[in-house]
Amino acid sequence: MKKQVKTKKTILPGFELYEKRNSGIHPTISVYTPGKFAFNEAFFREYNIDCTSNVKFDILYNKNSNSIAFAIPEEETENSYKFDSINYINCPNFFKYFELDIKKIRGRYIPKQKTKRGKIWIINLSEKKELKKSGRKPKG
Repeated sequence: MKKQVKTKKTILPGFELYEKRNSGIHPTISVYTPGKFAFNEAFFREYNIDCTSNVKFDILYNKNSNSIAFAIPEEETENSYKFDSINYINCPNFFKYFELDIKKIRGRYIPKQKTKRGKIWIINLSEKKELKKSGRKPKG
């Protein structure tokens, strides 16, 4: 017997409601000015990570390739970062330690997954996607 798929009612028959607002289509990791990394909902969905659990990341920097790696360690250490909120890791000292100018690298990056060595994602700081400013006009 074939399972029937339920469709949600909308105000327009035949139209389907888009329910992934603010989730993004592609997994991204963004760098924000106060020294934060933000992971979009598509990242968690694509890589099957429960962002509500106590998942932690080790964060590594490779000066030669100008890349940052995010690895879920098999065993967490005192150097593992947890999410401050559902999708942010606050680590301004990481940027200070490696002398990374947040204003220059601020932006959105598409991570590349490396699975041969565990759960690892790498962003290359030379492959930045500019953060778009809101196209909204100020009220008033």
